[in-house]
Amino acid sequence: MLVIRKTQLEQIYQPQKEAFENAVYLHLDRTRKKGLVDIGCREDILLLIRKGVKLAVQYGITIERDVAQFIEIMVENDPGIYEADDSDWIRTILEDPDLTGTAKVNLVAMHLSK
Repeated sequence: MLVIRKTQLEQIYQPQKEAFENAVYLHLDRTRKKGLVDIGCREDILLLIRKGVKLAVQYGITIERDVAQFIEIMVENDPGIYEADDSDWIRTILEDPDLTGTAKVNLVAMHLSK
């Protein structure tokens, strides 16, 4: 029987995680009118992306494009948007067990675009 330790598994997935983080970073830098300079240095932004990934997964958002959109919402609005006291409506959507991850992100984006 083959046993894979957690550290070995992390080493397998690390290149994929880094590729995703870099892709999201480049996407944000290209699509934001002012780039990312107002947010911080590259390492600060990568930390924000990692935080966004963890938070998205906690809410059941696991498809890459949905996670990227979740992070984009954080960057465009406020990095703490999902945890802010006045964001109960967002948490209501994100914590709804009947919604898919895609539906959650789309609903939040739709409400914010109004």
